[in-house]
Amino acid sequence: MIRLTRILTIALLISSPLLQAEDEEPVILDETSVIGDQELPVGLEIVPWQPATPGPAGGTPPQLVGEELEPLDPEIFRRELELYESTR
Repeated sequence: MIRLTRILTIALLISSPLLQAEDEEPVILDETSVIGDQELPVGLEIVPWQPATPGPAGGTPPQLVGEELEPLDPEIFRRELELYESTR
């Protein structure tokens, strides 16, 4: 009797998914398409490859290349300013 019960139980367990599959309609999923790098997040991470070293302490400020600082002649500066304003 126990053997018959086990056989019937196993038969029902095996046949139950087959019976359910006949009643339900198949599920159709939409297609998925991935185009290039459009799916990736845009980000930029900059990591230094050397540790930052401090510059020289104190000293003179950086100079302009090839130009020495000299006092301005007021008359020449006025003429240059008038020329600049007239060409704008």
